[in-house]
Amino acid sequence: MSVSVAANECKEQVGTALRACGLAVSGHFACRRVTSGMAFPSYQGVESETFKVSGESGCPDLFVKISLPELKGMVDHRTAFAAAMRLHELGLAPRPLGADAALGAIVFERLGQDWRVAGTGDLLAEHQLDRLVAIQKLIAGGQPFGRPWSVFAAIDALVAELRRRGARLPAGAARLRQSVSRAGTAIAAGGADLLPAHGDPQTSNLFLGLGGRLKLVDFDMAADMDPYFQLGVQMNELFESDGDMMAFLERYDGAFSRSNFARCRLYAIADDFHWFLRATFLDRTVAPGFADYRKFARWRLLRCRFAIDDPAFERMLGDV
Repeated sequence: MSVSVAANECKEQVGTALRACGLAVSGHFACRRVTSGMAFPSYQGVESETFKVSGESGCPDLFVKISLPELKGMVDHRTAFAAAMRLHELGLAPRPLGADAALGAIVFERLGQDWRVAGTGDLLAEHQLDRLVAIQKLIAGGQPFGRPWSVFAAIDALVAELRRRGARLPAGAARLRQSVSRAGTAIAAGGADLLPAHGDPQTSNLFLGLGGRLKLVDFDMAADMDPYFQLGVQMNELFESDGDMMAFLERYDGAFSRSNFARCRLYAIADDFHWFLRATFLDRTVAPGFADYRKFARWRLLRCRFAIDDPAFERMLGDV
């Protein structure tokens, strides 16, 4: 495939990414940087630089994503591309055209104007909740990606990296980490199947098309993981009440399980702590002004603290 890039402020960066991804670059495409991402209240587009590329008739419009260099070692770009390709083949993602792991770049055929970022209200309709469950199960039923991942191991790695950099975490963070570690021990005692998953089911990673069709984007977290981790994260994103979360779990399992509910909720608490640490790391390493990581980190830490200080936390440790 041949791609053209116009002479503008994006040319060098996008041209380098396209060539690295195996796409030939010639002369008459325009590109523009996508509006800067937002870290709070939504964590969207803040771990990469993204560009829209368009041009000559007969050539597809492109979406180019280049991960921030600070994330080197935290994202498995080969798995991300493999996941994007598999989900595209399942009809669940835009078509990936090429990737380069060294640069952290991936190129997609851009979704048309009839697609938009989904909102929480879009996903709470009964048929869409069923669709979300079906999507997770369809992905989980495929072959493993070959990249096992655990939120608890990711937390340990981030704590070690922040410590290496001399970062001082907020008061009380050590206590919360101890509680999260207890959750990890409780979950590990029950065992877990590791199944392929998109891994980051926040609403901003879902696009809504005509007729209510859904497609997933952003595959940086794709891995083989406990499916109840992803389910718990999505519950935390969509619902405010335990009753609604329990009903969603029942959609997934076919019957309510107190043990699986506790597992989902404990994973959601650990996920809050994980993203508090990840945003804290980026706040210390990414050039100022790229995104308000600090506010997002504080929000995730606050929600984690509320959940751990709730008397239900101890009960969930016993239920799991």
